[in-house]
Amino acid sequence: GDASMGNEYSSILVYYKDKVVPVKFTDIALIYIDGEVNRVYCFNGKTYVISQALDELEQMTRGHFFRVNRQYLVNKLSIIDATHYFPRKYVLNLSIPFKEAIVVSKNRTSGFLQWLTQK
Repeated sequence: GDASMGNEYSSILVYYKDKVVPVKFTDIALIYIDGEVNRVYCFNGKTYVISQALDELEQMTRGHFFRVNRQYLVNKLSIIDATHYFPRKYVLNLSIPFKEAIVVSKNRTSGFLQWLTQK
């Protein structure tokens, strides 16, 4: 790919103590808004604070992650399946333990189902 296109990201920079550390998309299960801060939740259970807005991350991680609702960007690798829940809403069943149920908002459902079928 042409790097000047700006789509060649494979990592997100996270803050850890006094360092900035690159974390690969493939290591991240979720990116989410937690009150006033944005966090990445990794497959190994670690969480890190990040500075980027979810809108920006949604662009960077396009294809790998899907913005299922205002609060969550979810990595395709973390999704086992989605349970149909109420008309046109789905709850995600993830391969990692997470404290909250993650619901795909209904205006994003058709895009989400289409994304799940892509490579």
